[in-house]
Amino acid sequence: MGKNVNITLFFVGFAIFLISGCSSLLSSNKGFMKGKHWLVCGIGSLFIGISVIHVLRSGVFVHYRFWDILPGISVSMTIDPLSAFFILVLCAVVVPVCIYSHSYYRGQKGVRIHVALFTLFFLSLVGVLSVDNSWMFLLTWEAMSLLSFG
Repeated sequence: MGKNVNITLFFVGFAIFLISGCSSLLSSNKGFMKGKHWLVCGIGSLFIGISVIHVLRSGVFVHYRFWDILPGISVSMTIDPLSAFFILVLCAVVVPVCIYSHSYYRGQKGVRIHVALFTLFFLSLVGVLSVDNSWMFLLTWEAMSLLSFG
């Protein structure tokens, strides 16, 4: 598995997770996606977990730079073997949580908000583990702490 495939799987999982959380807020409790947002989150977590396994096996660092906000402040991420291990542990916990939550929240109110908060919390945790500068670390850490309150 090459570096481009690895980062593509990571971003596909990230996007699946984000789309699942956002669509849970916008969708109603009727129709095809009723109660399936948790399962889609689990699939997104699987993609992220699979993408970091290659980093663990090969020991290669994956670096991706999105853009420069100001001189010296950029939005970028680096996944090294240590952060890949912790992301893999996080994904190994999130997949069973999503499967369990699918049946636990069946028929309850407020599920859409829980899915959205859980999604953003997980993505902020992945951000804490993968950002490579202090400004973005501080931003994702604050997002993680505020979302855990929610």
